[in-house]
Amino acid sequence: HVVQIESAITDFVNGLLDVDGRELDMGTGFDDFSSASHHGDCSVSVAARRNRFILLGLMSSAGWDFYVKEWWHYQLFTPRRYPLLSDRAAGSRLMSTTDDDELR
Repeated sequence: HVVQIESAITDFVNGLLDVDGRELDMGTGFDDFSSASHHGDCSVSVAARRNRFILLGLMSSAGWDFYVKEWWHYQLFTPRRYPLLSDRAAGSRLMSTTDDDELR
């Protein structure tokens, strides 16, 4: 689900949203470090396992690697092949620390 950045920041939830803006069942919240957060954990609901599997498939097919102990944790296999992004290049203020910062 893609939302405007302003909405994503003000309406932040500890998980993923469906197309109607409802939080998906992922079994645990973001940054829950219990074993229930592991990709293969079977103590979470069937819906949460399904949602995790969908996320894993989407992220893996897009070239991201996963961390087995955190359903939300993905990283690029080869991050150095992508250039660093600045606010100036992105036309945003996502990396600025205050409202007064100029686009970098």
